Amino acid sequence: MNDLTVIIPTYNECLNIGNLIGTILRLYPQVKIIVSDDGSTDGTKEIVLSFSHSVFLLDRTSSKVHGLTASVVHAVSYVKTKYFVVLDGDFQHPLTFISNIYQNLILGSSIVIGSRKRRTIHWEKYSRKFISDFGTFLGILRLKVNGVTVRDPLSGFFGMRTSIFRLLNLRRFVPKGYKVLYDVLKQMNSSKIIQELYFEFQFRKNGSSKIAFKHFYYYLLSMLK
Repeated sequence: MNDLTVIIPTYNECLNIGNLIGTILRLYPQVKIIVSDDGSTDGTKEIVLSFSHSVFLLDRTSSKVHGLTASVVHAVSYVKTKYFVVLDGDFQHPLTFISNIYQNLILGSSIVIGSRKRRTIHWEKYSRKFISDFGTFLGILRLKVNGVTVRDPLSGFFGMRTSIFRLLNLRRFVPKGYKVLYDVLKQMNSSKIIQELYFEFQFRKNGSSKIAFKHFYYYLLSMLK
């Protein structure tokens, strides 16, 4: 798996990031890791820097535009491997699924989505549940116009061929948004290159979600671009 890069966008994830990186390196010692940090002030960056040369810290503190989507797009510009996988820094995505995504990529899929089969968590806020459920419904309808059918267009857990991502129009992304996968899928015109793998969404290990209604606003902007 030395042709795979794992991208982890972070913001104040000091309680999770060390354990997360350590587990990934133990399971997949050959992968590259890029932690794209959006200006953490809690020691996240210092923890990342304590790891070996296989882990690269992209410090976005001084970046003009902040946001999860901007963090991922910025990180992809540093990817030198054939494939990459994006996952959250809070352990809600099962790390054993990285190999499943990778295997489907090498078998020919251009995009592989880790789709949430069912939620095994209690949402911290009703606002987050609304954003997720209603946003997913709108996203599915919008993508069908382009001939793309997926169950979970707002997943934060997905893998891609790097060459496919480089063909995308970055002007159609909403950098301050938080659903970068949707910004990718809305530029597709077929479901043939997309594979979905289903997993159970897990409890966040530590800390709390940063999602708020402003992110839903950015998501609506993305649907119009």
